[in-house]
Amino acid sequence: MRRQLTRRKMVFASGAAGASPLLLGGCRPGESGAPARQREAQPVKLIFGRRSSAAELPVLERYLATYRQVAPHVTVEMTSLPSGLQAMRQGLITAFAGSTGPDVFISDGPWLPEFANKGLLDAMPDRISRDLKANFTEGGQRYGTYKGVSYVYPYETVVHGLYYNRTLFTQAGLDPDKPPRTFAEFRDYARRTTKRDGADVVVAGFLGNDRLLYVENFVYNNGGRVINEDEYGNLRKPYKLTLGEPRALAALQLHHDLYNTDRAAPTKSEPNFQQGTVTMQVLTNGNVRSIKQRAPTLDYGVAPLPTQLSFPAHQLGGWSWGVAKPSMYKDPAWTLLQWLNTKENVLQYVETLAAVSTHKGVIADSRALSMDPERMKVFYQVLPKITHVRPKAVVWSEIEALAEPEVKRMFAGEMTPKQLLDKIEGPVNALLAKEP
Repeated sequence: MRRQLTRRKMVFASGAAGASPLLLGGCRPGESGAPARQREAQPVKLIFGRRSSAAELPVLERYLATYRQVAPHVTVEMTSLPSGLQAMRQGLITAFAGSTGPDVFISDGPWLPEFANKGLLDAMPDRISRDLKANFTEGGQRYGTYKGVSYVYPYETVVHGLYYNRTLFTQAGLDPDKPPRTFAEFRDYARRTTKRDGADVVVAGFLGNDRLLYVENFVYNNGGRVINEDEYGNLRKPYKLTLGEPRALAALQLHHDLYNTDRAAPTKSEPNFQQGTVTMQVLTNGNVRSIKQRAPTLDYGVAPLPTQLSFPAHQLGGWSWGVAKPSMYKDPAWTLLQWLNTKENVLQYVETLAAVSTHKGVIADSRALSMDPERMKVFYQVLPKITHVRPKAVVWSEIEALAEPEVKRMFAGEMTPKQLLDKIEGPVNALLAKEP
């Protein structure tokens, strides 16, 4: 695979603990993935495509500085991928089309079907697949699997929780130690904690998010589906939009009613949970770190998502590490990723960034809660049971881009949930008709 040498890179010599010279040797150019025969370890250079995250960079630097001491014949060059989800996704597709893609790269969950279908991701070899199955939860394994094949390690897992302002609960006469559990309680709490100045909402009882990723939380917690997927995100035939079915439609109606009937959320101003002007908001675990840094005096709690089910349905999201199928050095690349995904390495990441992990050893270790034991424990309480992921459709990114502007219009009262569905059903089903 030809290298792109014009990008700015940070170089670290590195290697793999306990790996055999054959594994670390990789594949020679022109051999189409056949293992190179060698008497001793040959120099290998891996291009490591990371996201442009300032918070993440020091952790990766420490990893590779440690890794270099084990097998110095492997050099890892880190390159920053474009910032922004769609820019990063398109940048990777373009790079591989021009034979300049990295050997190892970070991937977002919804890209897995598309990248696997395009031949950008290498299927896990047996030794790596065994490691994934032995050390990660069922949900973690499912997150990186498409059509029964495992492709990626679920490195930085993301889980949503219901963040709520304890002070605003108390002011409204609500018990701050008893967050809402059902949809009815959730709607009631949102109404009771909303504050207005005339027609303006100055404290939102709830602030929604028009991304399908967030709306799905309520769809799944009412027993619904988005595009006829099963609980693991696998598509079932017929491929079609199912947001119009009663349980999913009721979740959309809940959002519409909160915004337009109850006026518990504004559509013109933008209140902020960290500033104390939002009572409840569905946010990721990473916000624990952000609030600790930016609003350390905020009195808030984190609870499982409101649900109509016997146990809340949370989704697994987050970033994964995978190996490029076109890479000449797949074996040493997988060895690097296996090392990165050991318990101790994952714990370093979790402790630093308030991430969560589906690594079984990490879940059982109290250090996983070190960022904020009281709030982080909620995520780890629900984590072992999570199997839900976003629908595994090759065209999922296109479906999201098509639907989200219309969801925003529904929030604003410009259309009802039924009108939203009438608008997007045909185009979504047309996209699904392309599904392999």
